[in-house]
Amino acid sequence: MNRLVVTFVILFVWGCSSPQTHLPIPTYSDVLLGDLTANARLDSLLHLPMMVGMDVNQDWQVIATDTVGGLNPTVPSFGSSESVTLPHRILLPNSPIWYRTSVPLDNGVLHIRADDGAQLWLNGQRVHRLTGEYFPIHATSNQPTEITIRVLNNAMEGGLRSVQWIAQKDWSDYQTTQQKHYDQWITERKLSLIHPDLKQADLSAYPAMLTDPYWQSANDSLYLRWQSEGIEQAILRFGKDSLDLNLHKTVSGVSGNFLTFFPSFENIIYYQIQQGKTQSQIYSFQKQMVKDTFQLALWGDSQGGWVTFSKLISRMNEHEPAFGLGAGDLVDQGSDRFAYLQFVEALSQSTFVHYPVPGNHDYDGYYDDLHPKNYFEFAALPHHKQYFSWTEGNCAFIALDPDERFPVGIPEGSAQYDWFIEQIHSSAWVSAEWRWIVLHHPPYSQGWPGYHGEVSILELLEPLFESTRIDLVVAGHSHDYERLIRQFGAQKTAFLVVGGGGGGLEPSGLSDWPVMDTVIKKHHYGIATVQGKSLIFRAYDLENQLMDSLTLTHQ
Repeated sequence: MNRLVVTFVILFVWGCSSPQTHLPIPTYSDVLLGDLTANARLDSLLHLPMMVGMDVNQDWQVIATDTVGGLNPTVPSFGSSESVTLPHRILLPNSPIWYRTSVPLDNGVLHIRADDGAQLWLNGQRVHRLTGEYFPIHATSNQPTEITIRVLNNAMEGGLRSVQWIAQKDWSDYQTTQQKHYDQWITERKLSLIHPDLKQADLSAYPAMLTDPYWQSANDSLYLRWQSEGIEQAILRFGKDSLDLNLHKTVSGVSGNFLTFFPSFENIIYYQIQQGKTQSQIYSFQKQMVKDTFQLALWGDSQGGWVTFSKLISRMNEHEPAFGLGAGDLVDQGSDRFAYLQFVEALSQSTFVHYPVPGNHDYDGYYDDLHPKNYFEFAALPHHKQYFSWTEGNCAFIALDPDERFPVGIPEGSAQYDWFIEQIHSSAWVSAEWRWIVLHHPPYSQGWPGYHGEVSILELLEPLFESTRIDLVVAGHSHDYERLIRQFGAQKTAFLVVGGGGGGLEPSGLSDWPVMDTVIKKHHYGIATVQGKSLIFRAYDLENQLMDSLTLTHQ
């Protein structure tokens, strides 16, 4: 099991059989984010409604005829615009939508809620975000300010949901109140979890872990990741016996975020984390060895549905997969650090390593530069880009990220395109028995009414299905389960959409094309069993009932 809680019963048994040996009692009975109910309370405290603000939702001009991509466009003329009131959304996938209005403003902040991201100009001058959806305003009191917003719609329907002006003092008070509530929550949680003998201690000397650790892998190496309360250094003690953690290493963190290379063990690993005067419980982990037959788990779009996603993780554990693939939209708001902390804690409940791939929502709040900072901090490995490749057993995997540009795609001449072409002609890919493409946007999809799949991805992959023998394409984005088998000359390729990992499910109704073999609108996960020249995929719902299966066989 992944989390080995050392209880007083164990202490008593070991104490009787071996008086010289004892297991250390953990400082805290759980990590601070180990309780979803407590997390919900913190979430409400960190997202307090603004008490004072001015809605800027009337008299907007909109134009939706711009086909220019990139992040540095020329601001268009609004001569042929339409007048709208917010919220405003239109069916215009992968396109910019421009909005303009003019209102008197004073110094403060604009809160811009857009699908998917927003860029801002004030009086013709570009203004970059402060954080997330908030942009600074420096204006002359009572003088009209021209507000121009470019919405970068990376999904189907998109547009401008709302704009609110917040006075500078109210913004400062809001941030102060947020920090106060967070500090209060930290103190209350620590007092509820700390060992009884330390209730009167100075809690600042006992930094707590915010999340349990979770495991990742790259190039046959293991990595351990966890988040702590602001501390910058920890000691990791580990060994092959829970009673003899005879190895140790010092691990440096940044803002409490820890990621460290971990030596591989053939047997089970036991480990404990020490931070200041705090010592964690003793954890255990065993990486499933990839042999002739192995299993892997598939999921996508956990996207804030942590209760559902945590339950799905526990279901996946029952199959003892060697590793898991996450097909994007790991969180619902990419700039929300707390959302990623919840994601880390959910993954920590698993018994296997993970390969998380980013989606469009992992870029939310980062549309100024399309650099998903929190994804790199909580999900990417050192020196890795957000697209990467690896091999396991007789399988070769390529993870792609079309969201690194706007509109989404991997065009010829881009660095990712050149890298991708190199990978599909590499010896690892050519010699593999099974070849997988993993990404967030599916080339085919029917379950989202009006959506047919990502055209740019289909155009990228279609000429390669037969020539490079792509066996499976795994994606998310559509919040349902979809399967399609297509023949490309001598090559049979399976397309799987596994977007039911926790986010809200798609509405009823289907697109008129493409016609998928199966569409099921339930929360779910998938398990693929690889055995030589045979591959069996099974999709399971939240209650672990089999929803669908397919078998692929190579001659």
